[in-house]
Order: sequence, then C-alpha cells, then structure tokens
Amino acid sequence: MHRVTGTWSIGGLVTSCTAWTECVNGTTYESTTPSASADRVCSACTAVCTGSNYQTRACTKLQDRVCSACAAACVNGTSYQATACTSLTNRVCAPCGKCEGAIPTVSTACTALANVVCSAVACGFRARTAKDASISVVGWYEATGDIWTVSDPNFPTLFNQGNAFNQSTGTFTAPRDGFVARVCVCGTS
Repeated sequence: MHRVTGTWSIGGLVTSCTAWTECVNGTTYESTTPSASADRVCSACTAVCTGSNYQTRACTKLQDRVCSACAAACVNGTSYQATACTSLTNRVCAPCGKCEGAIPTVSTACTALANVVCSAVACGFRARTAKDASISVVGWYEATGDIWTVSDPNFPTLFNQGNAFNQSTGTFTAPRDGFVARVCVCGTS
C-alpha cells in the first residue's frame, strides 16, 4: 500500500490516511505546511486593515494578509491628496496645481486634501468720457488725458470688471488670449 497524495497519517503509516485540511481563501491561510505525518494547520487571516494602514498583500489559502502604514499626510500648499488612504489603497499626494493666465484667479487655495481651484476671470468694461469731448477724426484716434470714467452716479451701467480698462489712456488690455472686442462709440449726433 502507498499513501495517497494530499493525505496524512499518524506516524506516516499507510493503513489510515486522512485528507489534509483545506484552508479557506480570504478567511484562513496555511500557517504550517502539511506532510505525510502531519496535517496542514490553517490560521485565521489578520483582520482587515484599518486606521492609517492599507493592505499590501491579500489573505489567500497560502499566505496571511499584510498591512502597511499609509504614506505621510500631504503638505498644505505644496501637495494635495489625490488618492485617500483606505483599507485597500495607500495615500497618494500630487503637487498643487497653478492657475494659468495673465490674471490668474484662485478661488480656493491648495490644501493637504484638495487641489487649487481656479476661476475664469470675467473681464469687460463700459466707459464714457468724463468731460465733453468731440471726436471728428476718421481712422484711429487715441483719446487720452483722464477723460474716461467707469464710475458715474448718473450712468449706473458703467463698469470695469477685471480692471483691464485703463481710464487714463482709454485702452483695454485683454488679460489673456481668446477675448473678443465689441466696441460702440455712441454720440448724440
């Protein structure tokens, strides 16, 4: 007689063989390897990783679960948490973004938990001459000398959103590419 593979017996005797104990994947793992004279020993898997630890190896029939400490917290104003530390994932920090454009506007600063949030700057103006001026030139004309205003209680619809209109030169400088100008020179005649 010979012993069947996957069995064991006391003292290795072939007369009375017993099947090796099977470990349950994800619940128990093999802590002692079986032999012809000893059964497999299965131990309970380490509990699910919690707190500031995450799983770096799952519990299988052949190995226990391994938990590792999560990466250090992200640095306020330098990096933000792109991936949170959970029972299955490590923390991943990414560099804080930057707001682009000639007039960058940050609506929310970068924190250790969230990237910077940039807002589009609305930009435009509606101005009028501050003093009576008559323009009778055909072609380009530059009206200078503090004759423009964007604030007048008699004309409440005047504004200079984004401060891109220069009242002393009468020029509008777009803060970045992509602006379209619509100009109307209105008069009484």
